[in-house]
Amino acid sequence: MILAGLTERPTKYSGEAGENAEFWFHQVDHYFNANGITNEDIKGDNLLSFLTGEACSFYYHFMQLNNGFPLRYCQLRHSFIKKFNEDAASTYHKLEMLLRVRFHSISRLQEYVAEFRNIENEIFDMNYADQLHRFLEQLPHNC
Repeated sequence: MILAGLTERPTKYSGEAGENAEFWFHQVDHYFNANGITNEDIKGDNLLSFLTGEACSFYYHFMQLNNGFPLRYCQLRHSFIKKFNEDAASTYHKLEMLLRVRFHSISRLQEYVAEFRNIENEIFDMNYADQLHRFLEQLPHNC
């Protein structure tokens, strides 16, 4: 169900510096509640219509991870607030943690991949080239 004809929609959220994701979601929550929208799936489907820019890309990223289906609204809300309200020091700390992940041997490759992915998944704004470089730099050249 796509929302149509309802007034007082929140402004679009882009995820740019200076925007407060938590406050923005408070406005979206108020909008959904005021219009009687309580179903988490419907909220999740409609969230895209409130997004632009980086925030829209982030939503699409989650759809890809979920086999093309949007996540429930509560999951999206939590992830958006975590990504867009996270401070730079925390991101730096997680990047440093990636440097400490060590590749020990081919027989322990799955352990390396799991540890790396666990940390990497918490860094939402790292581009693919950086992800690949940081992953490969610990592997031996003949791997």
